[in-house]
Amino acid sequence: MVLTKVQLAGGLRYNIPKYPNSYMELSPDLESSGTLLAISISAKDILDTSLLKLDTLALPGGRALPGVAGGRLPAVSFSNTSFQNISFYLGPKIFGIFIPIKTLGPITAIITSRYYTGTNRVGNISLVGNDANGENAGVLLMLDLTTTVKNQIQSVAKKYALD
Repeated sequence: MVLTKVQLAGGLRYNIPKYPNSYMELSPDLESSGTLLAISISAKDILDTSLLKLDTLALPGGRALPGVAGGRLPAVSFSNTSFQNISFYLGPKIFGIFIPIKTLGPITAIITSRYYTGTNRVGNISLVGNDANGENAGVLLMLDLTTTVKNQIQSVAKKYALD
């Protein structure tokens, strides 16, 4: 993701708490004057069933996760100097990430749409408006982790000796 209104003089890499093989990286975007946000989630971490024992979280600010029974999933949330409340969710059948956006103007609703890769539906993407306090807006991507998808991830992990 390119953040056109954020400029960094150098790059930063943050380890994602509880995800020992995954990280988030910020660096200057070479094609614009903005900053590139890259997130690398390891197959080992997605398949790690111990992460299902994390405390459950809703969206930052406490609103329910759209499309999730009970509105909460096992998750880890962290903040850094550029972002507040980045959240990673991992349920038995869902992997999600919430990327905060400072503000979306007057939008307070959560608007969800199906998310496709090519012609394959792989989950949902939501534009999350500000909460009642005018905070916690962002984008939420929830990817399906069906048995088929988990088997595909496991196959790739074995092929590249990631297990």
